[in-house]
Amino acid sequence: MTFSRMWYWSNTSATNTIAVRSGVGAPIEINQSGRQITITLPDGSIASEIAIEYPLEHMEFSYQSKSSQENEIVASKKFGEELVFIQLNGFVTSEDAAVEKEIMFDINGSPEHEIDLVIHYRFIGSGSETIGSGSYRLNYLPMPDEFSLYQNYPNPFNPVTQIKYDLPEASHVQLFIYDILGREVTALVNEVQEPGYRSITWHGTDAFGRNVGAGMYFYSIQAGDFRQTKKMVLLK
Repeated sequence: MTFSRMWYWSNTSATNTIAVRSGVGAPIEINQSGRQITITLPDGSIASEIAIEYPLEHMEFSYQSKSSQENEIVASKKFGEELVFIQLNGFVTSEDAAVEKEIMFDINGSPEHEIDLVIHYRFIGSGSETIGSGSYRLNYLPMPDEFSLYQNYPNPFNPVTQIKYDLPEASHVQLFIYDILGREVTALVNEVQEPGYRSITWHGTDAFGRNVGAGMYFYSIQAGDFRQTKKMVLLK
């Protein structure tokens, strides 16, 4: 019954759910890993209501259910015009009710830079009482899931091109340019970098700042155990 009342209220309008709430209970615990956020529910929760305000219309939220929480009811809705995603979870009480409950979302369609997400929440106890509520602003910084090196753009180019690469973890990165004979032309990157989506621009010059000739070149990255090489063409 509690879950039904919550869903009727939330499903009517996003405004109902994201109304400013006074904080109740301990601060919410939210963790981010890559493109996933995890919300830990307070002890005694039998239902939860989560509303996420997001800044970009093409963002999508995908709930990741935990196998240990089989006795669970889930309902969700995306309000496209208001840019609000709402999800309700109801947990069937059992002997393992004391087991820590978590709600996990995969976030897709987000940009490769930091954005703000506002998370409104309400947690309900076995007596239909609110045991936690409030709003939380999350500085969400997407992280790649794996190492990647992308084709430079533009290609062919004259005289400037951009090279993008992904780092899922902090690494010592070496990104070098070589000519067609395998001789090193210049080192674009040779340092430890934090995880994230990276890019570097090559201006068609060697290690001494001199313009190089037209032709085919190779760019190679090494970051931890990851190695990859791609080719590009400089026009004149």
